[in-house]
Order: sequence, then C-alpha cells, then structure tokens
Amino acid sequence: MRPIYENAQSLQNERMVMDAIETSWGVTCTKIPIKYGVECALMKGREITAWAEIKCRSCRSKDFPTYMISLDKIVNGLLIARMTARNLYLFVSWKDVTGFLLIDEIPEIGMGDRYQLRTGQSEHDPDDREPMCYFNINQFLPLTEESCHKGEV
Repeated sequence: MRPIYENAQSLQNERMVMDAIETSWGVTCTKIPIKYGVECALMKGREITAWAEIKCRSCRSKDFPTYMISLDKIVNGLLIARMTARNLYLFVSWKDVTGFLLIDEIPEIGMGDRYQLRTGQSEHDPDDREPMCYFNINQFLPLTEESCHKGEV
C-alpha cells in the first residue's frame, strides 16, 4: 500500500492557504475526502462554486521555471470539475508568495521523479516515478482580492 504523506504539519500549512483563499475571495474552503482527488471545495453558502488543489512548497516561486504536479492529480481534478461544471484551481504556497491558476487543460507532460527531487536519492517508492504535468511559473497569479475576478468562483 502506498504511504500517505499528509501529516499534521502539511494539514496546518494547507489550512493557512485555505484561510488566505477565504479572506481574499470571500468563499469558504471545505476539505473533502481524499478519494475525490482534490483538496477542497470552494463554497458560497451551501453551494460548491469551484474545486481546489492546494500545494505548499519550501522553495521560492521563481526557483524553477515550471511547477511540477502529478498528472493523476490534474486528471482527477479536471474530471470532477467537468462532471460538475465547476472550475478547478491549483493554489501553490511558496516561501515568497501564494499563487494560483485556473486549470482548464492538461499542460506539458513528462516523466518525473518526485522522490529524487525531494531527496537527491534514487532508492524510493516506485510510485514516485510517474507522469507529471509542468505548468509555467509565469502562468500563476498572486492570490489577492482582485485576482478572484480573473476567474469565476
């Protein structure tokens, strides 16, 4: 069975990003079960208005030219978004900024090795070597009240 990497610290980091989304965009972020493939639902009242995947990174936003994320995460997120006619947003909190983008298609894909990037070693969980999506860092918008109007929430 694949290990779950979510822990108390990662959940606290995600909650900080959710708090920022709530403050900036005037929505409520509701964490949903892992089986749905996205982190949370963005809600106004009882209505789900969008879906969000949230990632927290320990580097600065411009340290790499692209943001790498599992193709599986994007495919599952787009599936739930399209089946419910809601937008899918990717929020990434870096050391220097929290950014987001509206995901409406699958970008450049390739094989990635997340474990090697994390540790510099090659002995790892075989599931870490998988197809990855690469989003250009310049596509991300900063999370602000004004940025809410760039997409429909």
